[in-house]
Amino acid sequence: MGVAWPQPRQATVNQVMTIKNTSTKKNYNTGNTKFEGHIDTLKTCVYDFVGIHQSELYVQTTKEIGDYVSKTLKNFGNDASEAIILLEQPVIPKPGAKPVSGVDGVDGADDADVRIWEKEIDLYVTQKQWLRQNLKTTYVIIWGQCSDPMRARLEESAGFEKYSMEKDVLMLLKEIKPLMFCSDTVKYSLHALRNAHKHFNAFEQGRTATPNEYLQQFTNYVDVITYSGGEVGTDKKTITMVATEMGLTMKKQLQKTN
Repeated sequence: MGVAWPQPRQATVNQVMTIKNTSTKKNYNTGNTKFEGHIDTLKTCVYDFVGIHQSELYVQTTKEIGDYVSKTLKNFGNDASEAIILLEQPVIPKPGAKPVSGVDGVDGADDADVRIWEKEIDLYVTQKQWLRQNLKTTYVIIWGQCSDPMRARLEESAGFEKYSMEKDVLMLLKEIKPLMFCSDTVKYSLHALRNAHKHFNAFEQGRTATPNEYLQQFTNYVDVITYSGGEVGTDKKTITMVATEMGLTMKKQLQKTN
């Protein structure tokens, strides 16, 4: 007999919107938007059109929703959180082949080995079931954080009817992301990347900002550059200058890292 793991049930919109978050509410400056999300603890974490800072808003909102999902979806919520951050399905390790007597170990597999394998299979199947359900629940959460203008743009997309019916949260985010990174005010991805580097280079720690707040904002700017298709810290001239200041040549530096 396998372990009786709790089975996922279909969540309704009302159930999702009344999920309580026990973590301390964080208040971020997310730009010019007046729209508030449907979940109290995520009111400022929204998907909306706010001009050149909306790429930062996308990164911050997705991170906060990922944190919220991992804490409030009690059964394998971390899997859904990972999915929306990376925009891909997490790989759940599949147990190996069933132990066979005379194959595994010196004396072969015993009854305990087989029972352990059966429980691992039960857990694997249950985790995959919960992942499917949690991703659908996360779809409802994210849709509730979309402003009316954002929803209108999404409803115009070619695959909206299909992914909305299936509650495909990854497809939803893949539609939201380019809208927020390449908006009407930032029409081309090159401009989005240019603005991301501009904000990163101009960023300084404010007088009242704590080290943790500074690190959080710094990380957000780095993520925006990465999400825009760029990189940080790979400029060859800068690397050469820093290496020279440290008394290293590029050849020595390469030998040191290898």
